[in-house]
Amino acid sequence: MSNPKADPGQLLPANPKNKSALMSVLQALASLKITVVLFCLSMFLVLVGTLAQATEGIWTVIDSYFRSFYVFIPFKAFLPPAWFPNFDVHAFLDRNNIPLHGIYFPGGKAIGVGLMINLIAAHSARFKANGTPSGIISGSISVLIGLLFTALIVAGASYSDGVQDEPMVSYAFIWRTMLSTTIAFAAALTGMIFLIDRRKSLEIILLIIGVLLSITAAIGLFVLGSMYEQMESAMRIVWQLAQATIVGCVLLLGCSLIFKNRGGIVLLHFGIGLMMVNELFVGMYAVEEKITAAMGETTEYAYNTQEVELSITVRDKDNDRVVSIPFQQLRDGKKIKHELLPFEIDTVAYFPNSKITSKSERGEVDFVTVKNKEVQIKPTSGRGLYTKAIEVPRVTGADKNQQVDTASVYISVKQENNDKTNVLLLSQYFSDLIGTKGWDDGANTEKLLIDGTVYEFNLRFRRTLKPYQLTLISAKKDSYAGSDSPSEYGSTFTILDKSSKEQQTAVISMNNPLRYKGETFYQAGYNERPSGNGKRIPISTLQVVTNQGWMIPYVGCMYVVIGMIAQFGGGLLKFSERVQKRSRKKAAESSQPELKNL
Repeated sequence: MSNPKADPGQLLPANPKNKSALMSVLQALASLKITVVLFCLSMFLVLVGTLAQATEGIWTVIDSYFRSFYVFIPFKAFLPPAWFPNFDVHAFLDRNNIPLHGIYFPGGKAIGVGLMINLIAAHSARFKANGTPSGIISGSISVLIGLLFTALIVAGASYSDGVQDEPMVSYAFIWRTMLSTTIAFAAALTGMIFLIDRRKSLEIILLIIGVLLSITAAIGLFVLGSMYEQMESAMRIVWQLAQATIVGCVLLLGCSLIFKNRGGIVLLHFGIGLMMVNELFVGMYAVEEKITAAMGETTEYAYNTQEVELSITVRDKDNDRVVSIPFQQLRDGKKIKHELLPFEIDTVAYFPNSKITSKSERGEVDFVTVKNKEVQIKPTSGRGLYTKAIEVPRVTGADKNQQVDTASVYISVKQENNDKTNVLLLSQYFSDLIGTKGWDDGANTEKLLIDGTVYEFNLRFRRTLKPYQLTLISAKKDSYAGSDSPSEYGSTFTILDKSSKEQQTAVISMNNPLRYKGETFYQAGYNERPSGNGKRIPISTLQVVTNQGWMIPYVGCMYVVIGMIAQFGGGLLKFSERVQKRSRKKAAESSQPELKNL
């Protein structure tokens, strides 16, 4: 008995005997069902992470929900306080010991890795190199060239060797090239309208739309004229996107030579994968800090408002040494010893967020709650003699003022050579709030004299010493007419490289960041403080972001756009061709009876 003959275009089931074990695994991992499930899990995680910001800080949520492999989701997260404006549901549950636990759920990292595996498996199992041998070789070379230039675009955007510079061509040339390219594109589309077959109505409509859009863009570029001189930051992005577009076309050519009609979707998926890898890279290596400087002052370090440290400065005659203790050791209550310190530190109580109040009597005992137990603490010196710290809820991601936590800690300092123990109250309120906000003159620290050496204790935002010095030359704030709301911040700094002694001047404003040695400086704030002569001294705050791959999302988005245009444009043209074939076939069939009648 012979096998039935397959219809043209019919896909016959694969022979199970010929299917390798690896292909079976790849096809299972490439299942669309897995894709749908992972997308549903990600949407649920986004929902829960959004609700969790009602009671947790935004960075806590990002780290625990989206940058972890798993997360414990408490059921209380589904009861945000905003839903119960007249009833504190969380306090009610805690007060009555109502068991309301939670579930473990895949975190953002786990879902992202799963989606990446699913995407790679789909391409490995379903996408075959069906080009000609010479086309596959040429396409592979084109793809390798595109990947090389992709890496160069991303690396070149970080300016790791110094301050950002001008592109190889001027912004005026880029603007004129955009204008002339748009006009040439409109002229080319217009010519195609006159040359195309009149029966291709869909293509004609698309060409007319393209001409209208191109003419509109050309008119806009012409009318704006020299606006590029006032949009330096935007033109810098345009230059990077122009490079990404050219490289994307090279990659599209290579993918099309290798995969033919599926070249567009391969490039599209590559752009999506690039952005997914970038998020993993950002979570692991990106750092956000701040630099604050007053007019005429120089600073050489940044501080991280997401982390706290206990700094102990050892004041010697020759030089000062600083011992930094991360907040994790304070939070966990570990005994702290260091080779430079002749004493041992114990954490009595640590409050991630707190407020400071005055005592009714100097030296009275503080009653604080530590791990649901009331503890008596009596500071022996410093500000703890007349103030006390009270723990308050942490600042949440839904806080409209977007404030930061103010940590406080009670520590005991036990000397090694005797049994003397000092108890100190340290708080960011003393150093980062009423203090100098960024520079450290020792005026707001707690001091102990041990064995003839002065030790200064300070609880502050974690600081990072930079390989450069910033000096604020001027700062300004422009407000909207009739209002104190700022419309523009701006600062002028000098940047001194410590190693090369090279000095440069840079202007930073709200819409014009500075990129220098792999870091991006954004204007984040403006303040003033009184001086001794009655005048007010401007203070400028910069947001400093270290993200070597900041250009990856722009490049990935351009690859996705180019891939979508190629894939869906090609599919649309194929659809139009099929419609026209059917129309011509029907016309030919309808004309045959007329010929017979003749």
